[in-house]
Amino acid sequence: MIPNVLAPPIYRLAIRMGIPITSNRRKLTALRNKHAGRRCFVIGNGPSLRMTDLDRLKDEITIASNKIYLAFPETSWRPTYYTAIDSVVLENTAEMIRTLPFPKIFPSGTERVIGGDASSMFCDLGTDWVAQGDFRPGFSPDIRERIYGGESVTYFNLQVAYYMGCTEIYLIGIDFSFKIPEKKTADESFEYILEGEGEQNHFVKNYRPVGEKWTMPHLREQEMAFECARDYVRQHGGAIYNASRTSELKVFERVDFDDLFAR
Repeated sequence: MIPNVLAPPIYRLAIRMGIPITSNRRKLTALRNKHAGRRCFVIGNGPSLRMTDLDRLKDEITIASNKIYLAFPETSWRPTYYTAIDSVVLENTAEMIRTLPFPKIFPSGTERVIGGDASSMFCDLGTDWVAQGDFRPGFSPDIRERIYGGESVTYFNLQVAYYMGCTEIYLIGIDFSFKIPEKKTADESFEYILEGEGEQNHFVKNYRPVGEKWTMPHLREQEMAFECARDYVRQHGGAIYNASRTSELKVFERVDFDDLFAR
């Protein structure tokens, strides 16, 4: 996506008029309010995620991320949309990601890692680190212009869900608790790069093999971002709920997952 300030005048004019010129912008525009009036489930990969719960989501709008494909042998459910934003995750899983057949949304600049196909879309990341050590999350209602990382792919997904018109959003599999391996190294782009020890932080035991690199989770910053999402969506007539079976995340109102399917 060409930054507005660098685009040719006719391109900038088209943007101001709302005319989607690039194929990527046309695909993103097609998502705007696409699921208005529908509820959306944003799925995390924590240990509390059950395959039987995924089975119940077959007819729902769902957004899932990262190595959710490890659940596929155990369920016929498939996500409506797939996302990944962490550069280390993308490097680790690029080959598998390229095979996923459903719509996929990534930050701009990741094309060099995963390539691009007809099902892939890319969004410019907004800056939420205003100054070093000064985290100020933003929430974007229009992912064609920008989207914020919020230190969590889940936060990315909340903005996608809202942009698609889903103002009733439920989180599942968001345990918000991590066992951190002892082995870690400092990194220029991240505070630390961790090395997997076969720890159990996800819904399958071998989600992260021994030796696989991953990034330090910043739970306080994530919590701040989630507070921003909660307040923005609430102020605009929607609501985000935490329907995870087990969760340390206190930002959103807790609801019982089973009650959402009571007839």
